[in-house]
Amino acid sequence: RGRAKTNHQTLEPPASRPDSSNPMPAANPMLVTLLALNSAASSAALAPKPPTRRGVLAAAGSVAAGVKAASAASEPQSNSKPWVADARIGADEQYAGSLPYDPWAHSSLFGLVPPPVAGTWSHQELVDAARGGGVASVQIAPQHDVVIAVSTSGRRYATPMLDDDFPTLLLETTRPDGSYPFAVLPMDESRAALRSAAGTALQASLLLWLADLAGLLPWDTTPYASLEQREKAQRERAEGAR
Repeated sequence: RGRAKTNHQTLEPPASRPDSSNPMPAANPMLVTLLALNSAASSAALAPKPPTRRGVLAAAGSVAAGVKAASAASEPQSNSKPWVADARIGADEQYAGSLPYDPWAHSSLFGLVPPPVAGTWSHQELVDAARGGGVASVQIAPQHDVVIAVSTSGRRYATPMLDDDFPTLLLETTRPDGSYPFAVLPMDESRAALRSAAGTALQASLLLWLADLAGLLPWDTTPYASLEQREKAQRERAEGAR
């Protein structure tokens, strides 16, 4: 009996004991909820969003700025002249500014308005430029006593000179064969007449203004705030004349 009892005890499976070396804590519901919310927020942040109009314009602007900066860095510095007045080029140079055309040689209003005056030349500078082949045409300006020289690049330069000295300029620049190195254009009579009419109108306006200040005009040019004030002033003026 004792042996059978011993065998029976050896055949019984050992009771399961908890492993103290690797404990497994119970899951915390609050921690699980927080982890799930964090994972959902991360997925939403990483999800692709539809592009907006502002975002597309900002991206295009940044790309264009990068391309412009790269092209500016690759261009030589000698061709980066601005077209402002302090960087005007001479008659024998070519325009190398940022505009597609030379603004100092570009006419406006379908050619009715000539280009602006790019600078001034002295008498000797004009003669030297003409002898060097840098002048395309010369012309007496509508205001008289000024010669407008157009360079071969299309730019206009003003040279203070009396109208009586213009033939002297032609003699100084005459070639040995008797020809001129530029085209001699007559003065624009229509522009001269327009300028004369504008000067006459200005002088007449000045005389009328002085006469109005002196009270010599037969009409009243005082600006009134209302028609009632104007009529009141006219009545007072009439009573004073009596």
